[in-house]
Amino acid sequence: MTTATEEIPATIKRTRVPAPKPSIYPGVPFAEYAAWSAINQSALKLADRSLAHVAHALTVVDDEPGEALVLGQATHTLALEGPAAFDERFFVMPKVNRSTNVGKAAHAAALVQAAGRQLLTEPQHELVVGMAEAIEAHPRAAKLIGAKGTAETAIVWVDAKTGLHCKMRMDRIIPGGITPDVKTTRNASRPAFRKAIADYGYAEQQAFYELGYEAAFGKLPDFCIIAVENEPPHGVAVYTIGEDTMRIARKRIRLWLNQVAHADRTNNWPAYVEAIEEIDAPEWWIKQKDPHTPEIEGGY
Repeated sequence: MTTATEEIPATIKRTRVPAPKPSIYPGVPFAEYAAWSAINQSALKLADRSLAHVAHALTVVDDEPGEALVLGQATHTLALEGPAAFDERFFVMPKVNRSTNVGKAAHAAALVQAAGRQLLTEPQHELVVGMAEAIEAHPRAAKLIGAKGTAETAIVWVDAKTGLHCKMRMDRIIPGGITPDVKTTRNASRPAFRKAIADYGYAEQQAFYELGYEAAFGKLPDFCIIAVENEPPHGVAVYTIGEDTMRIARKRIRLWLNQVAHADRTNNWPAYVEAIEEIDAPEWWIKQKDPHTPEIEGGY
């Protein structure tokens, strides 16, 4: 995704700046938030891969949110705050033939008109409108997004157990109410979204947000997920993550925070083990491919 100042998507590598003091910061642009020198959930979860990957994420400032994040932000903005707020932050680029002089001039004029806003293509805009309308048409989801709250809110806090400076940013926070988190997805059905929770770390994300919310407001939040499909008819479902899943997610977040804190103290951010390790294919492969299993025995 691009802004009006840059036509080609790129990871922008620049020096991080010190995070502001622990507090609540409404209305923080994504690029400003991204540069703050504090650990966020996206960097922290890389500890499940290696601490070297965490260190890299804490060093490189990536101002360029991915398409899924941008579409989610755009959908949330349009559904939650309305067309005026959407137009302040996003600009729909007209489709022109840039192989002609007229098309090139029209494209350049559109970039000037966009004035630093996040760019969307016309097909992306159609998707965003469809998803926002689907959320507004869902009785429960519409009630959740209609509650008063603060938009584009960042929270900075110091983790009490490790001393790590942490940060989080949500499209909307509703103190005292249920804070909805819009997730665009290919399939919002219960079986498919259960898998999405595991695949994309939604429970760990919520567990991390709990820490920041409690640090800021002095109490645990109530979260829910509004899952909206990114293809017509844009089915919508509203979920809360079960306590069994959240219990495990909280343990994982605490483990990762402890690992990062230890790496920070010792200045040792290892990747993988240095020794030579024996490795096998996954168990499912061994069971399926072994010619001596009953399912395929006699096939030779």
